[in-house]
Amino acid sequence: MPLFIAALEIIKRKPMKNIFLATAFLSCANYSYACSFPPSSYEQKILLAEAIYIGTVTEGKIVNDTDGFNHVEVKLNVHNVLKGKDIPKNTLVKTGMGHGDCGINFTIAETYIIFKEKGIDYVYVYDGTSPIGRLYEESVSKEIYQILNKKVKKSCGFL
Repeated sequence: MPLFIAALEIIKRKPMKNIFLATAFLSCANYSYACSFPPSSYEQKILLAEAIYIGTVTEGKIVNDTDGFNHVEVKLNVHNVLKGKDIPKNTLVKTGMGHGDCGINFTIAETYIIFKEKGIDYVYVYDGTSPIGRLYEESVSKEIYQILNKKVKKSCGFL
C-alpha cells in the first residue's frame, strides 16, 4: 500500500488525533535525494572542460560497480568536437544514476553536449553536460568558440 494511502487511512479513523501521526509518518518514510554543487558560469564550465563535444546517444546500460554503487554508461555517436583532441566518433560516457549523485538522465536517440573535465571519468549536471536540441547546436557552438578564442587572445597578450 503506498504511503499516502496508509496515512489517509490513519486520518480517517480519528481525524484530529491522528493527523499529527500521519504527517510524521509521511515525513519520516520518504527518501530525499539532492544534488548540490557550487554555482559556476557557463564560461567557467567551458574553460574548465578538457573536452567539449556534441553527440547522439546510441545505446546505454547500468553498470554494477564493485563498491556497491551503480553508474550509467552510454555510447555516443560524436558529430561535433568543440574542444579537445582524439575524441573517437563512437565514445563511451559515464555518469551517476541521477539519484542525488548529479548524474545525467540520458535518453537513447537524444543529442547532448558533453563537458568532460580533466582527470574525471564521469560527467554530471554541474559540469555543463545537458541535452541540446539540434536547432541550437550551431549557436551554442559559436558561443563556445568565441569564449575559447577570447581566452587564447588574453593569454597571448592581445587583449
